[in-house]
Amino acid sequence: RQATPVWLFMLLLFFLFGGGIYISNVALEGYPAVLKIIQFVMLILLMFIYVYVFPCIARFDNTFVRTITSSFLLAIGYLPRTIAMILVNLAVMAAGWFIPQGFPLYLCFCFTLPGYISAMLYSPVFRKIEENNGVLTAEPGDDWKVEMEEGTDTAGNENTPSSDGSN
Repeated sequence: RQATPVWLFMLLLFFLFGGGIYISNVALEGYPAVLKIIQFVMLILLMFIYVYVFPCIARFDNTFVRTITSSFLLAIGYLPRTIAMILVNLAVMAAGWFIPQGFPLYLCFCFTLPGYISAMLYSPVFRKIEENNGVLTAEPGDDWKVEMEEGTDTAGNENTPSSDGSN
């Protein structure tokens, strides 16, 4: 129920930025290069959020805005993992596009393989959040943190931060 507004919002943004890039490259002559770059960067940031947003929805009970914000902060805070998840998804899509003889295998693994590999990459991050009572800091002493909303995760584990604000 919570995922529907998120994926509709993400789909709208993918169409806006992806469509903008397509139109600027195909239909519009003289479209400023700066705007193309901005659209491309926004599309990349949207992909960063995309790889974490649905696992966050599945694991934690958060509001729409907090889920998007937490996904963005996790994506930036764990940039190597984020890039690896995006590359796995792109590699599977490219394999389906460039190897038409493997289409039956593609149908079997196009969703499961990237999901499995991504789960192996984000599970340690989520475990760290749960061990710290819903608060994740990048490294000890860093200024930024991701706080998950009070309550329980979908497994029924408490992820409520302590009342004094300590970890």
